[in-house]
Amino acid sequence: MIRNERERKATAKQITTLTELIEGISRNRDPKDDWYDLKLRAVESQLADLEAELNAYTTLQSGSVTTMFGNGFNELPDLLIKARIARGWTQRDLAHRLGLSEARIQQYEASDYSGASLSRLSEVADALNIEIRETIHLKSVAAAG
Repeated sequence: MIRNERERKATAKQITTLTELIEGISRNRDPKDDWYDLKLRAVESQLADLEAELNAYTTLQSGSVTTMFGNGFNELPDLLIKARIARGWTQRDLAHRLGLSEARIQQYEASDYSGASLSRLSEVADALNIEIRETIHLKSVAAAG
């Protein structure tokens, strides 16, 4: 996931590089190269992944996303990052609202908030002014035997 403008720029640069690589592979096809199709598909797959990430980031930045869904507590970090981006806030903006350093927010997001306490996650959600709805479903428990 692209988390900030620096990562967006790096992804855009990688897309340009891969596009040029695909053009070069296509232009310099060696009929004796049994691996041609495999190499081309591998690079095209990487390109598609990066383009999807860039499109997702751009969509969030557009301000058109107001609702996001997750499938469990483990997805909360991604949702918090996406909510920040959808708000149009930088990591610096969020840090300012929380009274933290930008570097701390960068660390939290780079580690998917793995070092953050539950109360810190709640503070981030409050700062972002988001509503989180929880559903708890009790799974069946196998009988102890």
